[in-house]
Amino acid sequence: MIQSFLKPASSSKENKPTIALECNFARKTQNTPNGNAQKYICHVYEIGGDLVDSRLLDVVLTKDSLPNARVMLCLDGSKPHNLIINLLRYMTLLKEHVGKKVAEIQASNVNIVNSMRAAISALYTTSAAAPQQGEGAAEGGDGKPHKDLQRIRPLECQIWVVVSKFESFKQLHVGERRLLLQALRFVAHYFGLGLLCVGQDGASREMYRTLVGSLAFGQAVRPSLELGDKAVLVTRGSDSFEQLLLGDKADRDRSAEEAAGGSGGGKGGVRYRMVASEAEIEQFLSSKGVTRDCWKK
Repeated sequence: MIQSFLKPASSSKENKPTIALECNFARKTQNTPNGNAQKYICHVYEIGGDLVDSRLLDVVLTKDSLPNARVMLCLDGSKPHNLIINLLRYMTLLKEHVGKKVAEIQASNVNIVNSMRAAISALYTTSAAAPQQGEGAAEGGDGKPHKDLQRIRPLECQIWVVVSKFESFKQLHVGERRLLLQALRFVAHYFGLGLLCVGQDGASREMYRTLVGSLAFGQAVRPSLELGDKAVLVTRGSDSFEQLLLGDKADRDRSAEEAAGGSGGGKGGVRYRMVASEAEIEQFLSSKGVTRDCWKK
């Protein structure tokens, strides 16, 4: 997918799959406030295929590069039933690797680690109704901590999950499609990840290129919680477990209607929410993390 950013004019047939590790770079010239042209270079490392050898992470995410690194997990949406399994597997590898590198950084300069964690916390120090502008600056919120601040476990670096071939989701039943998207949002919100699901149409490709360009050159990512049929964009700090588990008013109304009609609880019925009230969210998540026993029900 990275070639669609580096070489937007090339077709997908021209791009060969990455076998192990490839290194590229992107350049951009931007005018500074004083009118001078400043050139910026971003080094792009792509680990292709199945990440069976986690030692490749040692090459791209080092102690020195981690504070300024941006990680994108690219998942194949044409195989929707494998998405959550692959996402959790990759997150396990990343969590272990990032944890080791953060410990190394902390041993030499604790201020760097404090700065990295402060930047993450800043994303969740505003009201849910006023999401953050960019990656680290609040957009006129009321200064209150995000209600999920004690429930989430974000990593110290910026990570985005990108699901390609989002149009394949239309092959699923509407209930399966909705639950799969809820699961992706849940994992992303819990680990402090950004989420982008795009298809192969022109608008989706442009959305992807805009995001990659913003991350590559340190530009602000517009805060968003867009859940469209052709694309999904959820920036870090914009989602909440209340929206995921309880749903909005329209979801609650649909659930009530289906329950009254006898279709909500039977086979084939679509369940638009997982809890009946905000208080029940504590049965799923708390300050100690995920309450695993409840997911077996």
